[in-house]
Amino acid sequence: MKKLKIWVIISFSLIIIGRGHGIGPLIFIDIFSINQFIENGFTLPNYNDDDSENHFFIVGLFSLLGKLLILLSILKLIKKEKYKILISFIGLLCLFISFYKLTFQNWNDGILKVIVLVTGIPFLISSCFLFTKSIDFIKKNGL
Repeated sequence: MKKLKIWVIISFSLIIIGRGHGIGPLIFIDIFSINQFIENGFTLPNYNDDDSENHFFIVGLFSLLGKLLILLSILKLIKKEKYKILISFIGLLCLFISFYKLTFQNWNDGILKVIVLVTGIPFLISSCFLFTKSIDFIKKNGL
């Protein structure tokens, strides 16, 4: 499952998003969200659906949190497998929230949603595999 978790992180980081007058991988939003979070004094901004700055900030924070949780479930810091699976579930949930915010928000440009959705297909497939493998492990070993 380790390789699958790494693939989920990589495939999510490479989702193409539109921002300003260009496009780029989602990992850039993660980096900019950290910077903005530190500059804001570790406070969240007032969220407004029409404000694209805050929209990308929230997407970046959920994305970063999800990736860090999945990475934490890979590392040997946690010994019990049931905790690793629980942490990876929470990480996947954060990534799904971020993906949802990217694809189903009320944006003016519909082509951006299509680009995000098409480049997000590898993430959706790999995360479904990770989810089903985790469920199989739970069924066999119990949680």
